[in-house]
Amino acid sequence: MSGKADSSSLARRAGRTADGAATSSSAGSGSDAVAGTRSNENSGAAYRALFDMSRLLNTGLHYEELRICTHLIEAGVNPEALAKVVRHLRSTAETVQAQQQQQQLAMGPDSAAADDDDTA
Repeated sequence: MSGKADSSSLARRAGRTADGAATSSSAGSGSDAVAGTRSNENSGAAYRALFDMSRLLNTGLHYEELRICTHLIEAGVNPEALAKVVRHLRSTAETVQAQQQQQQLAMGPDSAAADDDDTA
């Protein structure tokens, strides 16, 4: 298959002509519903593949977190800035968790059992 045919095929799947213009479709046609379903299936498969790559790269992002990040980037958010925010949030969460553990240790095991009795 030639490069031109490949790009045309990809462009059609993305809803664009080979020159980048948006394609028009008739509203409410059955083929649009089928194409929409196929698009959702392809999108789901793409996210699963992206999630698999994310796991292989040890990003630590859960599936939904990865989808949110992807949507933000597609909406125009700078990927490097988003990565900094994610790292900062993780660091802050780790700090808070460590402080909570230190407070629990400082109170001793008896206070943890008392807390359990209060919630029961």
